[in-house]
Amino acid sequence: MNGNIKKTDFLEMLKHYEETHQICFCTVNSLQVINRIYCKTNMDIVAVAKPIIEKLKIEKNINEKTAYNILYRSSIFTQLLNQNGVERLKNWEEIYKMLLNEKGL
Repeated sequence: MNGNIKKTDFLEMLKHYEETHQICFCTVNSLQVINRIYCKTNMDIVAVAKPIIEKLKIEKNINEKTAYNILYRSSIFTQLLNQNGVERLKNWEEIYKMLLNEKGL
């Protein structure tokens, strides 16, 4: 972002080459740089996450960064990313309830 590397070079470096190759986005800001996460089942995870984040902000009176951290650091979100996750079959309201239960909120 600060011009040290071309975007195309960076994206090439993100490609998966080995089974142990991992990429970690450790901050909410880094996650927000990613535009969308598409899945083979055509479910747009961002479309599910957005209302969950908004409801967390309103119901729990927290800021956006905290709401993102709650969701992205949950096992529910990991299951959403998993193509075989049962949570993909649920609507965002059900996923929200599961998240609250998981986090004890």
